[in-house]
Amino acid sequence: MKKQIVLCLLGCIMALPVANTVSAAEMDIIIDARPGTLLLGNNTGRFKAEGPAGDLLVIEEAGGLSTFPSLRMGIGLDALQTYFDIMGDVGILLTDRFRAPYLGADASLQYKFRKNIGAGPHIGLMYFMTPEWSGSAPLDFSDSWGFNLGLLVAVGYDVQFVFAIDYVYIDPFKVTDRGNWTITQEDLDFTSLGVQFGIRGRF
Repeated sequence: MKKQIVLCLLGCIMALPVANTVSAAEMDIIIDARPGTLLLGNNTGRFKAEGPAGDLLVIEEAGGLSTFPSLRMGIGLDALQTYFDIMGDVGILLTDRFRAPYLGADASLQYKFRKNIGAGPHIGLMYFMTPEWSGSAPLDFSDSWGFNLGLLVAVGYDVQFVFAIDYVYIDPFKVTDRGNWTITQEDLDFTSLGVQFGIRGRF
């Protein structure tokens, strides 16, 4: 409940400057690709599944490297001193063994320190669905949701390079093992620091 209240308050704070600039703003169509993404410092490396493969005992790990590339589209307001952008996004959460597609939405407010440099807060929501395990272990995962909150920097004019550093919260995926396999944890937790690199076009 506390997380939802914090998200609502932050959304209201971000919206305040927007109300003062809408009348003087131009509307842009935005396409944003974030191929360079990393989750740093999560606990996925502790998750293991153990089970038989013939006469052998197989151990499968989630892997320590987590990434969440995405593609976003939406609209933006280009005012004299600020950008305000709202986008929908589609992406996938990946490790060596685990994958979960997601749908989401993102809002950002960037103050223009120069004509080609903007920086400010952004907030995003994500819903993860149909998670899969690519190994031999027969594992079932629950759907999940999450949010990210942090600082976004954009450099450029119509085509911008974007960088974001965020706190990323993902509600742990509940894991159920089947057959003769066992798991070291009953959930898979990705909450961590997120870093994103990408390109954004404003048209």
